[in-house]
Amino acid sequence: MDKVILGQGVILEDGLGTSRPNDNQLIIGGTGTGKSLSVLWATMCHMRESSFIGTFAKGGEVDAAVQYFENLGYKTIIWNLANPQKNDHLPDPLTYITSEDDLQQTVKQIIAANPDYLRSTKFDPYWNDGSEGLLTGFIYHVFMTEDHPCMKKVLDLFYAMKIKEDGKGIKTSLDDQFDWLERIAPNSVAARKLSAFRQLPYGTAGCLRDSLEKILQCMFPLSIQSAMSNKAYADFEDFAKERTAIFIITSPVKTIQYSFANLLFSIAIRKLMEFADKQPSHRLPRPVRLVFDDFSCGFPVQDYEKSLSTFRAAGISSMMLCQSLSQLSATYGEDKSTVILDNCSVLAYLPGGMNKKTCSFISEMINLPLEEIMFMEMGNIIIFQAGKKPKIVPRYQTLNDPMYQKLLDTRDKLKLNQINETR
Repeated sequence: MDKVILGQGVILEDGLGTSRPNDNQLIIGGTGTGKSLSVLWATMCHMRESSFIGTFAKGGEVDAAVQYFENLGYKTIIWNLANPQKNDHLPDPLTYITSEDDLQQTVKQIIAANPDYLRSTKFDPYWNDGSEGLLTGFIYHVFMTEDHPCMKKVLDLFYAMKIKEDGKGIKTSLDDQFDWLERIAPNSVAARKLSAFRQLPYGTAGCLRDSLEKILQCMFPLSIQSAMSNKAYADFEDFAKERTAIFIITSPVKTIQYSFANLLFSIAIRKLMEFADKQPSHRLPRPVRLVFDDFSCGFPVQDYEKSLSTFRAAGISSMMLCQSLSQLSATYGEDKSTVILDNCSVLAYLPGGMNKKTCSFISEMINLPLEEIMFMEMGNIIIFQAGKKPKIVPRYQTLNDPMYQKLLDTRDKLKLNQINETR
């Protein structure tokens, strides 16, 4: 079992299922408090058994980590969402659709990125439901008409559709294709969904199309559209058998990318859970860890609070870093945030943030005055573990860890090679 390093002298490497119910950790601390360095990277440098998939915002660290894990015998995969280069490839969500359930879950995750829904406290669900139906129709249409279906073809088909008023209903620039589909497969999902859209009043149809367009632009910005390819396909059954590290590079200033990153997490969780169900033990052949360098990024992972409650039995665990409980609630909602916290055997707080809701919660949990928590000096970490009294200990000295030093040495060598190549 791989170690989880929380603080000086607090290292988890056994007791799963006996002294602690699961291996999920929620790490909270404001920006610059040391969450990544003293917990995430400290833990990752000691990983030897698990496969993992994670989001990381610093490309330089990822380059070194990739080489570090390759030296350990890991297979490594990089999905660069931050700034896809000419030869970079990103997974096409349609390559993971093998059933109607897959399609429905994928569509739901895409629609969940609706920017109007994420910003609004009062939102008419009709627009999300209608967008879901329209997108479902287009995806089924592509599966029925293309030899090699891909998301880019779905997007191209959608953007090619222009609508105009026609009496009580509408006409579209794709009516010839839709009419043909209704003739050859009148009872198909594609025909039914697209027919329902064509019967809408012009004003409603126009608003629905605009709503879906906003969602697709949010989930699939042009940089991601151009990089999607079946060449980036990762078989999650192999991932759960062989030691594999998947690095998803994101940008802290391009938060729109997190909607696509979390779509990839949603797909990975679904495929891993399906594979676990096929095993005699209902457990993956190899432990799998999900790593979120920025868990509360404004875009939720679909049904994450439900999945988290079933992870342990399948051999999946999660380390989630976020800045505050307020940020977590803003992304997942109050009720779902509570469920996420309920399913973590570890909650760790790094002082330095000024979020009163978080500090009040920690104050109540550890039974210390709010002022003491809110203005506690940086350098410590408050750790809550299931079945144990809370501890305040110094942060782990990652920079003194020989394993982290190896990662730094790898980074320095890569930088030196880059300098020599430019000369």
